[in-house]
Amino acid sequence: MRRFTLFLIALGLAAPGAHAAEAAYVAAPFDAAHWELDGGDAGFVTHLGEPALRIHQGSAMLRDSDIGTGTIEYDIAFQAEREFPGVHFRGRDGGDWEYFYLRPHKNSGWDSNQYMPVIGGAATWQLYSGAGFNSTETYKLGAWNRIRIEVYPTSADVFINGVRSLRIAELKSSSTHGFLAVDSAAGGWRGPRWTGGRRPV
Repeated sequence: MRRFTLFLIALGLAAPGAHAAEAAYVAAPFDAAHWELDGGDAGFVTHLGEPALRIHQGSAMLRDSDIGTGTIEYDIAFQAEREFPGVHFRGRDGGDWEYFYLRPHKNSGWDSNQYMPVIGGAATWQLYSGAGFNSTETYKLGAWNRIRIEVYPTSADVFINGVRSLRIAELKSSSTHGFLAVDSAAGGWRGPRWTGGRRPV
């Protein structure tokens, strides 16, 4: 049985109101100083020549993160195996957050990605689907895909490889700010960076 592997590089965040190309991004390289790993099989590696986070099983939380509005940007690489690599943002300890994830095994399908709120720790994808929650996207397999999420006070836009893929007209979680985390039952991430929110240095 093949194991799905997800790779992420350089997640980042940008300041609210700033265009992504002009924003002053805060880098969050994938290393132990910035990320707390949880789960059975995750680690920091080099993938496609880049420092990356590999996840087979588990998650990684950005230390001391408190994200409200702004831009979240990262690169992700995977194959077409069944998996659900995603980003949790505005996370609260009570189990509420916003969640955007990909479905690589449904590449080019109408539900190749998904936005949903997590409420009290419960996934809600069966309640929230269709326009405004899913979009058709064709991913590059075995190569980096650039994901950018522009988070506004009550809505969000998701761009994939430079093109807007999903318009989320209304963010459904009651949480307005909180932690940032990435997860998957398997996979790899590269280079996160962001603007907005607050993160002590």
